Amino acid sequence: MKGLRFALCVLPFLSGGAVFADSMSSTTVQLQVGQSIRAADASLLASGWLPQPDQSIEGPRRDPSGSALPALSACSGTGVGFCRYDYAKDRQRLSVVTVPAASSDLSGLVQRWWID
Repeated sequence: MKGLRFALCVLPFLSGGAVFADSMSSTTVQLQVGQSIRAADASLLASGWLPQPDQSIEGPRRDPSGSALPALSACSGTGVGFCRYDYAKDRQRLSVVTVPAASSDLSGLVQRWWID
């Protein structure tokens, strides 16, 4: 199962990040690598995904880019500055990982995502 999860995590890089379909469900997520998390969040909410931050994740709950989206689960305090946003729909969980944008006035940028 770990191999499948890894394959699903790298699929956005291999496909250009345009569309991700979880092979175990009919759910399709329209996200793009490099897309702002604010635009991704708006798209996900419009397609029925609801913010569901993972409270079990330890780490800062503040996005360095200043994004205050309800789906924020945590951000790394050091290194690249990854942040994770979690959503739920139809008993599925979608996790989206972002990296900081080059410009401080932009929100984080989608780097990868997966469905559990």
